[in-house]
Amino acid sequence: MKRNELDFILTELLPVETSNMFTFTYFYGFILKNKDVIKSIEKNITQNKYTNSTIFNGWHASPFKYFVNKGNNDLRQISIVNPFSAIEIFYFIKVYNNEILDTLNKKPSFSLRSHFKNNDLFYKSNKNGIVEYEDPIEEKDKFTKALESTGIFYNLKPYVTLGHFFNSDDWFKLNSQFKYFAKIDYKDCFDSIYTHTFKWIVSQNTIDSKKFTNNNLYSVIDRLLQHINNSISNGIIVGPEFSRMIAEILLQQIDFEVYNNLVELNFKNEIDYYICRYVDDIYIFSNEEYNIDRITQLYRRNSSKYQLKLNELKSIRGKLPYLWNNWKGSTKTYLNVLNERSFNTLKDNNKHLIKARNFTNNRNLASLKEDLQNLLAIYPSYKEKIVSYIYSAIFNKLREHKKERIFRENVSEKEVEKFIDFIFYLYSFAPTFRNTRKLICIEYLFKEELNEELVSYVLQKTIRKYEHIFLYSNIPDFIDWLPVFFKNRIELSIPVEERIWKTILEDSDPILAANFLIYSKYNQKYFEETKKNIESLIKKDMSVITNNKSILLYRELWWLFVFIDCPYLTNQTKILLETKLQLLQSNGTDVKSKIVNILYEFLSNNTFSKKFIEWDIETKDIVEDITYFTYERTIFKNKDKDIYLFEY
Repeated sequence: MKRNELDFILTELLPVETSNMFTFTYFYGFILKNKDVIKSIEKNITQNKYTNSTIFNGWHASPFKYFVNKGNNDLRQISIVNPFSAIEIFYFIKVYNNEILDTLNKKPSFSLRSHFKNNDLFYKSNKNGIVEYEDPIEEKDKFTKALESTGIFYNLKPYVTLGHFFNSDDWFKLNSQFKYFAKIDYKDCFDSIYTHTFKWIVSQNTIDSKKFTNNNLYSVIDRLLQHINNSISNGIIVGPEFSRMIAEILLQQIDFEVYNNLVELNFKNEIDYYICRYVDDIYIFSNEEYNIDRITQLYRRNSSKYQLKLNELKSIRGKLPYLWNNWKGSTKTYLNVLNERSFNTLKDNNKHLIKARNFTNNRNLASLKEDLQNLLAIYPSYKEKIVSYIYSAIFNKLREHKKERIFRENVSEKEVEKFIDFIFYLYSFAPTFRNTRKLICIEYLFKEELNEELVSYVLQKTIRKYEHIFLYSNIPDFIDWLPVFFKNRIELSIPVEERIWKTILEDSDPILAANFLIYSKYNQKYFEETKKNIESLIKKDMSVITNNKSILLYRELWWLFVFIDCPYLTNQTKILLETKLQLLQSNGTDVKSKIVNILYEFLSNNTFSKKFIEWDIETKDIVEDITYFTYERTIFKNKDKDIYLFEY
């Protein structure tokens, strides 16, 4: 299939850590329906590019930002780009695609994850078929949504993930060829990137860079990164694959300068040294300690020219062979014990997989939990990775034996409860966004086989037992649980509900509010109370929006994006949102005005009843939806490897 640059809006712009209720799918579908307008704007932008009329001038908009746990209770700020910015980025890719790829691939680089043209896109259905855009609309929406946040618009070479590199012949060759190594990285890499430094790549200094007011690629990148980040030049947004691609341009430039310095020093690449970099992590190999020190100094010097600093506290160096990822070996040992005690094998001639009775044996269950605690105590910095690794192993184990039952036919409620208790015990040590999704996916496999009422009942008991997870962990990390709880009629404790509501107030988080509103439907009285409180918040935030010229810079506008099509609001609140929406409409004839009007028409068009939130949770199996999104989504063929299979 011929690639469509509009796919970029789906595949590269949403962070993985985005609520399952939020989507760009319908916005993308609306743009596809208006391809004539899109093409006319593209023609205008292209003409301006070559006549040197500055493009993307003053297209500032506010992203939506929130924090997720990146492991070890260290929070990372994530951004969802403004829908207006999504269109701007699409045009940037459309007009500058060839220049971006040329820039990324013309210089000597040490990158393990560079971007190349990709024409091999296939859609995998749940029946293992090939699904194309022409499929019926009800199926098309599902498969289109499965494209979101996959990062597959470009072909990533030579390695898609760091895990692939660690399992490669290249990695093991490096560890046997050289005697010494160092691992260094940039401190707060994305947050530290100063957008103007992209112009320094060609201008060498700050003063010269001010002369770049034309449509040079680096000048446009500078403007674009500010536009999509609320006019801020310090730092680039974190989350979208797009940001990693743009950062790669700067990081490859530093690689290139280090490479040139080493040529001047008569260092021979792959003989005197070997360097490989995965985003901001840099691995240096050599047979001489001096070379390691010299290369580290070169990275320190060259990166500082672009206002990036090495993270001295996280740098490691030593002799090879080195004990890399030592947590993984210990985790595999734990998994061997877990598998032996918990799962039947094909050799056992059993028709079910899980040894459920073993989990009702208190000594056995206590031993599994104690061994897990000991493992996490030995590797406290790798709790998230260890739990994620075990979840992947459990899920893959369950999926490997599709022909068998998970539980035996007459499994007791207590046995199911004890096994679910164990997987929640794992979760309690690392309730991150990704682990939330993995746990939901495991629950889906149980739900497919067992009585739905039984699963809901056991889940309710388990949630009560482990309510401390929801009372103390970072709330955006478990946001996907809220609609799942509603579907299972699971009620959280009052302190947890109060904490979630307090977070909505403090962070002014409309996406969390939308999820919480759906969750509150378990009780009609509580739902009405929650809706009333949310409407008060909407009224308060809409009162702030007064200037139609800078309306896209209002963070409060995200309440309109999220709730403009909410079917539960009173007519009074709907009228208020529609009134504020009119401020978004533009009478101008310039390119920016035309793009603003695309967004306005989408939000005001009743033909497209769905906007950015999936409100019709009642008609969906939300657990199935999350499982499909996480495991069954698009497979991109990269050297015959499926990059979305869960790797250990």
